[in-house]
Amino acid sequence: MHPNMIRRLLLTILLGLVSLAYTGARAAENVTLDIDTVVITYLSTESDTAAGRFVYTFNFSHSEDYPTVLVDVILTEPMALVEGTYSLANDSLSGLQLARNQNDFEANLFYGSAYYWADASLTLKQEGELWRYTMRMRDESGNRYGFSFSMRPYINLYPQPTNGKDKPYETEEKTITIQRFVVDTLLWTDETVDKDGIIDIVMTCKQSTQFRRPYIHLGMYTDQHYPAAGTYMLAKTEENGTFSSSLGMYGNVIIPCYVAVVHDDGYVTDIWFLTNGTIQLSYDTAGRPIVSGECWSYFGSSITFYYQPMAQGLENERMSGLGDEGMSGCRKVLRDGQMLIERGEKVYTIEGQLIK
Repeated sequence: MHPNMIRRLLLTILLGLVSLAYTGARAAENVTLDIDTVVITYLSTESDTAAGRFVYTFNFSHSEDYPTVLVDVILTEPMALVEGTYSLANDSLSGLQLARNQNDFEANLFYGSAYYWADASLTLKQEGELWRYTMRMRDESGNRYGFSFSMRPYINLYPQPTNGKDKPYETEEKTITIQRFVVDTLLWTDETVDKDGIIDIVMTCKQSTQFRRPYIHLGMYTDQHYPAAGTYMLAKTEENGTFSSSLGMYGNVIIPCYVAVVHDDGYVTDIWFLTNGTIQLSYDTAGRPIVSGECWSYFGSSITFYYQPMAQGLENERMSGLGDEGMSGCRKVLRDGQMLIERGEKVYTIEGQLIK
């Protein structure tokens, strides 16, 4: 090899080493992303109403162009934003992807992720009719990325109702009536109190009358597994010690609190979405809960219900077909008019019979 060529080759290698050394010593980036738009989608089929975990996808972008940030967020309300800070550390964020250009997008698409995240957080704060979205991200190399902007939220529902328009209370009986129900079975599910601050209560009858029975589903926000006896409000709030006002039905998912009349074959013949009223909680001599309510439905029907346990003590039982975990991790859905219980990939009737 000619001496000049050898010198040129050595010089090229030396410059490459210097470049590598410089790259390794380069300070970590601290980038403010030019993001001004968000599209929010509520994933009703991925959410767990019993546990109070509602999954959303936030798609941030610059006027529908790069940069983009895609992230799944777990909130505590369906079809509504909730103020707070959500993070990878507490598992309320997941699936985080950043694309600053087409190469990043293709890396996310074909290789899983263009960035490997050490931590990230999303803060939601209401500002009048607008909401502020503030996000901070740090990758494993120490590079930091972030943005903050305000925008009026619009939440898409996925999957969309078959009629193409959200009508969450459409299935309620619209004739104003007075309904009184007496039930003998109460399922008290409090496994989610420590994690999600909610008790899931189902009330029904062991035996049907003319092949029908009431099915009452309540959700109470509380930090106590057995709250003190007393009268509690049913209202549109997440305050500790209140029962959740029903938001109706989105897709197949029915949001507590509601009362349904269910035929023995599982089909719902009537349903009322409870939007306000009071619910009384007391305990018998054995410390078992007794629940009754005086409520009103979305279209104005008066709904009263009482729990009178049978002599055999059927309260606090678990659905027989659901195994040791009972109702924990389940959600109730109305599919083609039939009340069903979904738990993971399995589907049961309200009697606990496995059908899928």
